[in-house]
Formats: sequence, structure tokens, C-alpha cells
Amino acid sequence: MKQRTRIEQEKNYASYMQSQALLNAHHSNNARLVSIDSSWQIETCEQQLIVLTQELVAQMKHLKMLEQSLKQGDQIEIAFDQRGRILTIKARSDGATC
Repeated sequence: MKQRTRIEQEKNYASYMQSQALLNAHHSNNARLVSIDSSWQIETCEQQLIVLTQELVAQMKHLKMLEQSLKQGDQIEIAFDQRGRILTIKARSDGATC
């Protein structure tokens, strides 16, 4: 019973965080996941390189800010808040490429 309640709370919190991200999203960029070796390297369509440490990637996955199924070469969308902080990284749903 306690385990089920904890799981439900985690799911509710993840859902809340996703809705907050949608409300707080200021802008988004399309990009390509270039590398996932020692750090994640993301190249935007404007040729800017964003590097995320493995620690940050792990934390973002835990907070459901990052899709679990992303792999090298995927086309992605990065949502940013007003201060330029990354809110979410997800696969592009429109299938377009840079």
C-alpha cells in the first residue's frame, strides 16, 4: 500500500512538473543530439553547441524533463524558460530535420 502511494505521488509530481514546464516555456529550439558518450552534445539548427554533463542528464531524466528513449542522431526540441534554462528535451513530433 505504501509503495503504491509513493509511486502515485511520484507520477503526480512528474505530471505537475510537465504542466509547469508547459506554462513556463518561453521559447524552444530544434536541434540534433550529436553525442551521448561522456556528455550529451546537442547542436541546434543555428549551429550552436550545447553540452550537458552526465550528472545533469541523469537529474533531468529523474525529473522527467528528458525523454528516456532519446538516442544519438535524434532530432529534438529543447524548451527554455525566460532565463534561458532548459525545461524539457523531447523528440520532435513533426519529423522535420534541421
